Amino acid sequence: MALTHHSSGNDTFLQDHWDQMVGVISYGMSRALDHTTQLYGAPFGPQGIPLSGEKGQALGPANTISMILGLENMAEMGSHIGQTDLASVYQKQANLSRAAIDTLLWNATDNFYASTIAAPGFDLTDLGLVLQAQIGTPERRTKFLSHLDELSVPAGYFNGTRFADTPKVVNPYYEGFLLEGLAVANEASLAQDLLDRTWSPMVRKDRNFTGGYWEYVSTDGTYPGLDLFTGSSHFWASMPNAFLTEYVLGVRPTSPGYTKFVFEPLRGWNSEWISGRVPTPKGVIYAAWGVQENGKILMQIEAPAGVNGQVVVPWDGTSAVGNETGVTGEISVNGGSGAVIITEE
Repeated sequence: MALTHHSSGNDTFLQDHWDQMVGVISYGMSRALDHTTQLYGAPFGPQGIPLSGEKGQALGPANTISMILGLENMAEMGSHIGQTDLASVYQKQANLSRAAIDTLLWNATDNFYASTIAAPGFDLTDLGLVLQAQIGTPERRTKFLSHLDELSVPAGYFNGTRFADTPKVVNPYYEGFLLEGLAVANEASLAQDLLDRTWSPMVRKDRNFTGGYWEYVSTDGTYPGLDLFTGSSHFWASMPNAFLTEYVLGVRPTSPGYTKFVFEPLRGWNSEWISGRVPTPKGVIYAAWGVQENGKILMQIEAPAGVNGQVVVPWDGTSAVGNETGVTGEISVNGGSGAVIITEE
């Protein structure tokens, strides 16, 4: 719902469904928020009703961060339509749960966020969502990321250290969280390597090509994982669709309906030329960037009338914007005024 509103800017849709969204959040919070820890996915809810969890992820980072992101989206949307009291409640709970992860789940000896309270290991989804939601300090996130190699296999990364006693498998759904988390952390090289290792087998024209996303990938990257018990057209592996547009091309909305947007290609991404079209309620944003023969980056952006943006260049130093040289800082794009060309100086 949040993504739909952010992309469309349809306030009527949001207002029409607001009460239902509040009901869903209220139900989830009442069933699975552990009031003692402020973590999410309690094995037994406040009413003593058993709740399902995926091999002990209850009261862990991934479940709790999913709740936090939902609450923060609700707070943003509530503020947008004037539901400020509820927005404040949602943000306060999100802040409490952020602090709980940092306080209760950080393993200061081994430098990772544990998969649940006092657990000896961590999960891939925990790492991806910690990076994505920017939990804790940059120093802690860097230390946690340093453990990623422990999960490495040729096709990407397996699910986590607590799965060490089970057959390893690469799960593109879990890796989708990591892919976005690496982008948020500006880890372009790791993100590009992950995209190549996990998703390249799906587009390779060999005997296993299906034209769709795979549910799992074998650890060696040669066939869909889980042998015959797997889906070969499974959209839970589709994070690259959004990742390539929002981070590699670099066009993301910063206000509902793209009335404001940012053009910020992922710094350090290794590609000769990237271009794309991003539909908005006001028309199409055209964006492109790449490396020229002189080794300098060129960016081009054109937005429709009623849509304004900011360009964040993926280099240090000054820029040339059209005929103006020596430009520093963010660069404004006024929709309807034609293409803007920015080059690295």
